Amino acid sequence: MTAIVGILNKRGVAIAADSAVTVSSGGNVKIYNTSQKIFKLSDKNPLALMIYGKASFMGVPWEVIINLYRDERGERTFDKVQDYASDFLKFLGDLDFVKGEEDQRDYLIREMYTVYNKLTTPIQARAEEDIELLEDPTEEDAERIYLKHSENVHKEFADICNNAGKVEGLSSYTYERFCKTIEEPLEYVMKEVIEENWDEKEKEVWQKSFFNYLTSKSFYNQTGLVFIGFGSKDIYPSSYSVSVSGIINGCLRWLEDDKYEITNKNSSLILPYAQTDVMMTMMKGIAPAFYSQILESHKNSLDKTKEKITAFLSEAGVAEDILDRVADMETDDIQKSYDEELDDFIKENYIQGVVDAVDSFNLEDMTNMAESLISITNLQRHFSSSEESVGGPIEVAIITRGGGFKWVKHRNVPAVD
Repeated sequence: MTAIVGILNKRGVAIAADSAVTVSSGGNVKIYNTSQKIFKLSDKNPLALMIYGKASFMGVPWEVIINLYRDERGERTFDKVQDYASDFLKFLGDLDFVKGEEDQRDYLIREMYTVYNKLTTPIQARAEEDIELLEDPTEEDAERIYLKHSENVHKEFADICNNAGKVEGLSSYTYERFCKTIEEPLEYVMKEVIEENWDEKEKEVWQKSFFNYLTSKSFYNQTGLVFIGFGSKDIYPSSYSVSVSGIINGCLRWLEDDKYEITNKNSSLILPYAQTDVMMTMMKGIAPAFYSQILESHKNSLDKTKEKITAFLSEAGVAEDILDRVADMETDDIQKSYDEELDDFIKENYIQGVVDAVDSFNLEDMTNMAESLISITNLQRHFSSSEESVGGPIEVAIITRGGGFKWVKHRNVPAVD
């Protein structure tokens, strides 16, 4: 895991990242503080690429790919930051050494196993709960219950994937094409990985779920790429971020995350990525998890209050139709109003003050803020019971229209203009 941040105003950009990388092997987790996550991307325009998430792509370290891109295309210029991102993604998808048939097959098998684990857990949990309610369940009962919940979970999963929309990189990828690709890997997964022997109907169900997952924006094993700085025609800085996962049938699996730009009306931005909870706490004055709990507790309180009112009216002899109306009364508008009031308070008393301050910051203030946001995240992880997945030397760089990309701190390596 990691933590990276970009601070933008009309003067330029300050970016910072930790150097921790988490390596998992055989159920063991090891954290090394050796990873580079900020890269100068262009020799012609002031532009950087920050990475978070997986440290490699199709088995190749991102550092190798990014340096190769800069060597081959660093002299190219584009009008906008998003244009650089498009060119980088095209370069990535065209690399022969990341799209070998064996590599694509292995990637597909890993993703299929991810989906299998994600869906079998709720299927088994729901089935076991229902089976426990039966006094003397037979094997036929257990199988019937399991199949019922399997059908429901796969349908729910399809709805989630469809609602999320298709990833940009596989928008034209068809199910028919996928079925031809998956035949051999699916047999391998059945026999060697999960050790199950699905019939043709079960195969079809799982194939559709694998396809829905692979083409949906709801995917998980990815790297975030943040392109940040100036294109040739940019007066003010901007940021464009994407998530990249792998290659299937020669098609790059990627999606657009977000894009921001500094304008006269939107003159400052703080953009945290990856492990953002501590940084968001600083900006909002409340921890995101605590904020979510407050909203959930308020909703539960409304429901309990409604139950008490219904019980009180029932004891008072109120007519049954009135009780039903009270019990069915919607409280979404009350919850929405509460949410909006809380959000307005946070914006007025915390966020706006921080944003206004960043608007007036010089480059030194911006670099100090960027480094401090990574440092406090590191400090929180160090003193908490969680893994120290943010840590090590902090890299800091600045990007300006006139001065270009410059390192402020770069892991004991001399600064590079």
